[in-house]
Amino acid sequence: MEISEITHNLKELTKKAQLYYSNEVESIINYNVKDKSRIEALLDLILDFCFDKDILLIYKKLVRYYYNIDENAAIFYINAYRVLYIVIS
Repeated sequence: MEISEITHNLKELTKKAQLYYSNEVESIINYNVKDKSRIEALLDLILDFCFDKDILLIYKKLVRYYYNIDENAAIFYINAYRVLYIVIS
C-alpha cells in the first residue's frame, strides 16, 4: 500500500469519525445525558482522533460538558490529551 493511499484512507476515516462523534456528542448534550460510562467511552474513542483540529473541537465540547458532571474525570481527559498530543510533540 502506498503512503498516499494510507493518507487518503486516514483522511476518509477521520471524516467519518467526525460526523459520527459530532452526532453522538450533540445527542449526549441535547438529552442531558449523565451516564459517566457512556461519556467516558466516547471520550476514549474521540481521543484517538484528536490529531485533527475539527475532532479536537468535538472532544473539547464534550469535556466541557462532562466537567459539570464529574470535574476530576474531565480534568483526567484534559491531561490525557496533553500527554498524547502536546508532550509528545
